[in-house]
Amino acid sequence: MKTLLTPNLADLPNIEQAFRSCLHAAAQSSRMTNEETTSFVSHPVAQSIAVAPFAARCRDAQRTSLALLAIYVAANRSGTRETFDHTQADNRGSRRFEVAQRLLEGGDAVVVRAVVARWELVTLYGHARDLPKDLGQGQYNPLAQGGWDFDIKVQELWTDARFGEIEELDNVLGDWNVKYIAW
Repeated sequence: MKTLLTPNLADLPNIEQAFRSCLHAAAQSSRMTNEETTSFVSHPVAQSIAVAPFAARCRDAQRTSLALLAIYVAANRSGTRETFDHTQADNRGSRRFEVAQRLLEGGDAVVVRAVVARWELVTLYGHARDLPKDLGQGQYNPLAQGGWDFDIKVQELWTDARFGEIEELDNVLGDWNVKYIAW
């Protein structure tokens, strides 16, 4: 049986409408094409980023959602993508997501940690998939250079992700898809 860690879900009857509105606003402000918009608003990571401030009950969730989405868009666009590539400094803790965590401050700490753990799992599984290509191209990969132990990291993050406990997150980025999607 699912239990919600986030209280008062009934207080936000339009949470899905609110976070989907943020996705469309971010796509429009980024001048995405119709094809890019369709891909963006249906992407589980983008959806989890959009819903996170609402699920964590952050103050000014809409503004926080849009700010996080703007960072995500920049991290995936040519010209700025390299700035967000994984470096050795990102191996400790949740460093790659520190800015996101700061934007989510004031929200439910359990939900914030769960969503960040899910983002880290997407990243970790992506590094595992990319390992042969990264080795061949000489690109940094924390699994190849000993920055992370895959099995230990998965176990740690899986616990923190609290799958099955936070419905708003499970609906978009759950144990059913976190292993298979790209950032």
